Amino acid sequence: MKTKNYIYTPTNILDLAPQILKEKKFKIILEVTDFLIYKYIVRNIHFLKYYERIDTMKHDELDLFAEELDVDFYKYDLELEEKRKLCRTAFAIQMIKGTPEAIKRILNVFYKNTKILEFPEFNGEYGAFKIEIKGNSEIEKLKEIETKVNLVKKHSQHFTGITFKNSSNLNLNSFTSQRQGVKEQIHEAKTYIFLNNLEINVLSGRYTFVK
Repeated sequence: MKTKNYIYTPTNILDLAPQILKEKKFKIILEVTDFLIYKYIVRNIHFLKYYERIDTMKHDELDLFAEELDVDFYKYDLELEEKRKLCRTAFAIQMIKGTPEAIKRILNVFYKNTKILEFPEFNGEYGAFKIEIKGNSEIEKLKEIETKVNLVKKHSQHFTGITFKNSSNLNLNSFTSQRQGVKEQIHEAKTYIFLNNLEINVLSGRYTFVK
């Protein structure tokens, strides 16, 4: 049950405003201001006490907490520590959204030692960047990675590739093709995966696997 707020009500600003500001032409401004303050600040104050308990919360509590906060990328089948880390990270991500650090933090929930490569590091176009992931990688997560990155990056940034550096044995096939001028395609041996209608087998050269 949510704790009732007695300090601020949804009409505080309107109630305290001078009479001249309560005229019709100003009233809508006060009402909108009241609504925004109440929705984005007052209603979330009580979550602070839950934030301090994230490290001791179990699955059910974390699921409810994430739903209330509308935590990005949250899934009910994640491991317990992944859920805790994602909930903790959600607060920080909102403050730095649109920066390389935001991308790195959200990727680090699922992958360790991620690195953001800016365009000068690979002779890319201005505003372009790539992601380098070290350690074991799963091809099935590529679609999830692209979704995460596109949600937290700036609109002016151009996500152009992912590089995996790992020591695992990925079950890949490589073959040549002349379609759209692509010379080499890489895909998982059993299945095809599509990323926004782009096949994982490097039709656009976006995905590079480095051993």
